[in-house]
Amino acid sequence: MAYQKPDMKAREFLTKINDEIRRFFVRKTFVERNSMYPLLLLTSLVNVIVGAAELLLGLRFILELFAANQATPFVAWIYSSSHTLLEPFRGIFPTEAIGGGSVFDFSTLFAILIYALIGYFLTSVLVWSDTTSAHRA
Repeated sequence: MAYQKPDMKAREFLTKINDEIRRFFVRKTFVERNSMYPLLLLTSLVNVIVGAAELLLGLRFILELFAANQATPFVAWIYSSSHTLLEPFRGIFPTEAIGGGSVFDFSTLFAILIYALIGYFLTSVLVWSDTTSAHRA
């Protein structure tokens, strides 16, 4: 069976369909992108703030666990930066000295967990509020 070149009507028809499909998806993507931008911005902001807090607390936990030298500038900066994040959780759990200056701080682990739950709750509320407002419209 030999290849047959499609006739002009079929080619025009396929071109029109292809153009309509492209316009539909480009339009839909543009509208979705613009309507989702504030939500995306807020959830990204929450994720960055919570991620930075968890990073500082995680580094603090590791540095305390391995008895890092507090006289070094980096360790001192981590401890001072994470101090305010850890303050609400201070004294909830005991701090266990492992030996050789190492410390296992349960309060730091609890703070990491609570900040993660707060971040999850905030992003869930943002997504929920956007979906309920979209259903009302």
